[in-house]
Amino acid sequence: GFVMAFRAATARVKLPLAGGSLVRLLRGSVDQPPAPSLHEICKRHVTLQQLAPFGLSRSYFHGDFLDGACTALTHLASDALPAMSTAEPEQCAADGDGTAGLEKALVRYLNDALASFQEERLELVWDVEDISSATLGSLQLVAGMRRSTVTRFREPFQSIFAGQIVVLQGEQRQATLTDYVASYERGATLAADVHFTARQNVIVRRRDGEVIAGTFNDAARHCLRLEAELDVDGEPAALFGMRLAQLQLDTERGWVISDINEGLAGNCIAK
Repeated sequence: GFVMAFRAATARVKLPLAGGSLVRLLRGSVDQPPAPSLHEICKRHVTLQQLAPFGLSRSYFHGDFLDGACTALTHLASDALPAMSTAEPEQCAADGDGTAGLEKALVRYLNDALASFQEERLELVWDVEDISSATLGSLQLVAGMRRSTVTRFREPFQSIFAGQIVVLQGEQRQATLTDYVASYERGATLAADVHFTARQNVIVRRRDGEVIAGTFNDAARHCLRLEAELDVDGEPAALFGMRLAQLQLDTERGWVISDINEGLAGNCIAK
């Protein structure tokens, strides 16, 4: 792709540390993402099979979900960042239209960076002109914990059962089939990565419009992580003589953006 970076010759402004970090993040990458390994392909295939009984089919993830992900990326650039950029410092931590659809840790990260621009009387503009491709990346299903119920857990820890992340409490141990089945009664959290190619501008300017620095890229690559909660729904299904709770997407919360380009190292619910 074509990339052009420019810095105004008259500029004598050094970008704030937090703000500069966000600028680099929003520029994305010019490199092709590495091809998924066989292990990653198999893991995604298994996860898609697990999700199918919950109304989340393979065709959904390769159709409506990707359409929604494109909308989410556009919302982040065109609505969320501008709204957060113009908010007063005391309003930045409050939930509002600008931060709707963003996970709280991501909101805090963005607020800190944008506040550093405000202190220097600068503005950040991220203009996504066109999204030319969107493809499904990795999927991560964490059984036994939902983002909205994290605070109810006492010393949670994660274990792996049959390749599945399971969140447990109490004494540290390796998850068993019984633990796995019981974990579904507490719901689950699903994270999905989407890889984009977009034509975009990232600009830093003074409030009077004078451009300090900017980058135009006709093929910037981004990875957006979207997260959803799964709640218990309907009659349990039989599994090896046990009753496995059936889950469904929490449509009231819906999908939220939890990370972009690994700015929060994935912002995983299970550490």
